[in-house]
Amino acid sequence: MAEILDKGTLNEEELNDIMAQIEQMLEIMEEIYQKNMLFFKKNYKDIYKLAKKEAKKILKDKEKEIFAIELNKEGAVDIISRLDNSYFYNTDPWILGDEIANELKGYKKIAFIGTGLGTHIISTVKFNKPKKILICEKDIQIFRTSMYVVDYEELSKITKIDFQIAQDKKCKTKKYDKVYELKI
Repeated sequence: MAEILDKGTLNEEELNDIMAQIEQMLEIMEEIYQKNMLFFKKNYKDIYKLAKKEAKKILKDKEKEIFAIELNKEGAVDIISRLDNSYFYNTDPWILGDEIANELKGYKKIAFIGTGLGTHIISTVKFNKPKKILICEKDIQIFRTSMYVVDYEELSKITKIDFQIAQDKKCKTKKYDKVYELKI
């Protein structure tokens, strides 16, 4: 996938095909985000208001966007920090998500501290089907990146989800038999 970024090795047809795939991926991500906004508006109004406020702030002044989604040097979707132009994953986040899901086999109540793009949350819920999860993310911009990747409504059909988003207080994890902190 790294060759995607090395345009010198691609002919025009291959480059056009890759650009079409990227365009399709962007459309799908926008659809997921909009679906999540409707889901949160209906079910988690506080999260909806936070996400909407943050989106308006970024729309008004693009320099306020500290965390965004970009393709990393491997050609994988990643979160970039605009503070130092570093990527969170530097690898394929879907592979990492599957590895984390394997680590969390057998747990029925899981607290996730940190969302990143949320690939670990998707994989864990789909493969392990826990009864309940907590998603705790202190930074609304990082959580917003997950809203382009994770279909929270679909996950809520598999497991009960509690959220603690953009809160200064410590996550309440006592009810969960496993706490997983994303360290990327």
